[in-house]
Amino acid sequence: TIRQAHYASGDHVNQAQGKLYEASAEVGRLEAEIRFVVDGRIRVEQRLAQLKEQTAQWATRKEDAALETESLSAQAIEAEEKSELLAAQTEEQQSQLQDNCIVAEKGIMKITADKKFLEFTLQNGYRYQERGNMGDTSTEFIRLGFKEYKKLFDVSSLKMNKTSDTTFRNDSKMLSIRQLNRNIDSLQKVSDSFSKKLKREVTYQLKNIGYTDSAFNKAALPQKKIKSVNDFIPDSVALRVFESAINITNGLKTAYQFTGSDWQNKKQDTRQGEIEWHRKFALSMSCLVLFFIGAPLGSIIRKGGLGMPLVIAIIFFIIFHLLNIFGEKFAKEGITSVWFGMWLSVIVLVPVGAFLTYKAMHDSQLFNKEFYNRSFKKIRQLSQPLVNRLRRKQ
Repeated sequence: TIRQAHYASGDHVNQAQGKLYEASAEVGRLEAEIRFVVDGRIRVEQRLAQLKEQTAQWATRKEDAALETESLSAQAIEAEEKSELLAAQTEEQQSQLQDNCIVAEKGIMKITADKKFLEFTLQNGYRYQERGNMGDTSTEFIRLGFKEYKKLFDVSSLKMNKTSDTTFRNDSKMLSIRQLNRNIDSLQKVSDSFSKKLKREVTYQLKNIGYTDSAFNKAALPQKKIKSVNDFIPDSVALRVFESAINITNGLKTAYQFTGSDWQNKKQDTRQGEIEWHRKFALSMSCLVLFFIGAPLGSIIRKGGLGMPLVIAIIFFIIFHLLNIFGEKFAKEGITSVWFGMWLSVIVLVPVGAFLTYKAMHDSQLFNKEFYNRSFKKIRQLSQPLVNRLRRKQ
């Protein structure tokens, strides 16, 4: 019937759905296995990459170890040579009577290939040695003849050692303008913190500073006159109070000394940085100032050949150099401000350069001998009547 057919078809649908569910479950299981295999493969590849990296690192370490082994072997050989040399020197110095003496007909002196030893190769000679004690007459005298004898002197300590570039990296002379500005600013901030540091030290030593005046006002003041502070202190605690006062005084003195020393060092560093900052600009300006002095001198001095201009140039350079030295010394010692000390030579020579430039532009006879001779003759002629009158009066 239709109803039975409907039930039968429903059973077939249910069976088909069950198989579909089973197929879906199987597909999910296979997908999970595939994901597991893929993840495992990724992990294996990552592990292989790590092992390759570790292998490369171990190879690098192996090479480094081999180089270090070679270096240690070379050092061991060098140490063995030094020990043999020291043993020979010790053997020679054991004698308290006289030093060993070597006499040879000829020899060659040279530096070894590694430049660590001075080698003497002596030929056809004798070595004299005396062994024994200073106060004993039974000494042993040794005379050793040789055809060739080599003597080594260690000169490795005289070898020039190059200083590392980082040794003077923070020196003020090696810094640029920007680095000097940063250092000066940081040093000034450090100097400002010394007052706070000193205040903390004093507060730690004098603990009563933290109390307000109202705390003292509450105490009853004595009405009788007191000759000394010692009258306030009972005899039972007088020694302890005096020792405490001495310790506090010593602590304050030490704090002031150390803080003052640090402050002076920081102040000197700041001043040195400012000196180098001004030096970079002052030296550049000095080139222009000396140019405006030298060029007019070449135009004004027309006679005298090379000698007269050279003498005048040397004089001006000596003046410039002395002003530079004096100004820098004054700036370092704090006699003058840093800018005035470093710019002293420029300040003095700028008017001189301006004056010489002006004279050169107007064809001046500043260094002309004839001009001064004529001027002296005119002055002499003008003063001659006055001199004659004075002679007549006498």
